[in-house]
Amino acid sequence: METAESKTQWFKNSISFKLLVIGFLVLILLIPSAMIKNLVTERQQRMRDTEAEVTSKWGNAQSISGLVLTVPCEYLVTENKVTSYRVSYLNILPDKLDVKVKLIPETRYRGIFKVTVYRSVMEISGKFDTIKPEEGLINNCNMLWDKAFVVAGIADPRGINENVKFNINGTNLNARPGTMNSPLFQSGISTPYAVKIGDKIDFSFQLDLNGSGMFSVLPLGMETKVDMISDWAHPQFDGAFLPDSRHVTDTGFTAHWKILEHNRNIPHQSFGEITLYDSAFGVQLIKPVDIYQTSTRAVKYSVLFIILTFLVFFFTEVLVKKRAHPVQYLMAGAALCIFFSLLIALSEHTGFNLAYLIASTVIVLMTTLYAHTVFKMPKVSIIVCGVLAVLFSFLFVVLQLEDYSLLFGNIGLVVILGVVMFVSRKVDWFNDKKVQEQN
Repeated sequence: METAESKTQWFKNSISFKLLVIGFLVLILLIPSAMIKNLVTERQQRMRDTEAEVTSKWGNAQSISGLVLTVPCEYLVTENKVTSYRVSYLNILPDKLDVKVKLIPETRYRGIFKVTVYRSVMEISGKFDTIKPEEGLINNCNMLWDKAFVVAGIADPRGINENVKFNINGTNLNARPGTMNSPLFQSGISTPYAVKIGDKIDFSFQLDLNGSGMFSVLPLGMETKVDMISDWAHPQFDGAFLPDSRHVTDTGFTAHWKILEHNRNIPHQSFGEITLYDSAFGVQLIKPVDIYQTSTRAVKYSVLFIILTFLVFFFTEVLVKKRAHPVQYLMAGAALCIFFSLLIALSEHTGFNLAYLIASTVIVLMTTLYAHTVFKMPKVSIIVCGVLAVLFSFLFVVLQLEDYSLLFGNIGLVVILGVVMFVSRKVDWFNDKKVQEQN
């Protein structure tokens, strides 16, 4: 019969029992890993709230349109035997639209957070060829040509820095706030401009506009040309159209678009509301490194770090005949969890790369010294240090390779599995007794 002492000795020396304990410890350490993920989400949300607060005062995402000629139209409506006049609006888009934009990025600080905004300096010009309503468009409608007006759509007029003057056929007209009941835009600037059938209009104006996030242009001309320049080195071209040509360097970018009437589903003349913003295109000044997004990806590898560190301890027990207490496993795993929390805290102040170097160095040294006190064998300490150094280097490379991270990560996992299989090839798993601790 087995005595209580023999059962206790079996629990101490059983490989299977030790593996069960290690598995349980890994599950326990998933709790702080999940808490760190929540911490990243919380800090990321705080950053977004800060960005929203700053941009709400500076200027939100901007979208500009050039000039649209709008002409009121009166028509009779009979309802319940009562006849009355109603007003609709004929929108006439320009035949040519040229937009030259210089985007000037700026950084605003709120506490420890940096918010990237921009100032856009624009020269906008274009022309309307002979003003003439399309056949059949104004039947039974009295066109009020003397009450026509021109309007430019601007997504967030709060970002306007200078007074705007429209130069129309050589005459400077002060732009007024609002869209004068234009059905096309919710916000913008406008001015009355009486016209008659057969007129031609050449226009130009300058616009100095603050904004953040996306900057976009509406291709309202039958031919729309946009030239953009900036000293921001990380543009993300977005919207309905990509640039026909672009050049991106470490000192900035240039881009050119040419959009024809046939490229977008917008009528040249129309009554009432029409969909415009589906055809918008432009650029976002993205951050080169989003520390919270990168940290989230890093935390996903925390379980791999913990398991591999535990495997080093475990195989040291099995092969080198040195025992480690489950609490010592737990302490090593806790150090690895702290790495991800330390990485987030440091990266908010130093940038991600330097934070990663500092945090990984601290944790590797801490875990190596702890392993030395546990096993009291320099060879084991060197192995632990080497394994952790390789793991942290591997993770850093994976985080940098955004497009190839999945491929590189899987290659790394295959290599790691191969090493584990090689190291464990001589372990007699059927003999459920570990060699007793050396005297």
